Amino acid sequence: MKEPCEHCPFRKDVKPFLTPARGIELAMLTRNPKGVFNCHETLDYSKFEGRVTADTRLCIGFATLRAQESSNRFVKPHETVYGTMGEMMLAYIKGAIE
Repeated sequence: MKEPCEHCPFRKDVKPFLTPARGIELAMLTRNPKGVFNCHETLDYSKFEGRVTADTRLCIGFATLRAQESSNRFVKPHETVYGTMGEMMLAYIKGAIE
């Protein structure tokens, strides 16, 4: 996977669909050096809720926002991913109001 999936919570062109608390939690996770968020499309839902397997991959939206937050010049910004943690947090707060 080279870009965020169609329903990635880190995409700014997707209407916020998580609760504001969860959206804020994920946004803040991008600043945690030990934080990890796996792509929901690569988790195994056959036996347990979101079980990690050998095929599980890091969420591209998460990785991109984390890189943008840290000014990592080796990761190309993606136009569909929120530019900053604050931008993502505001979107989820506004989405709950609308």
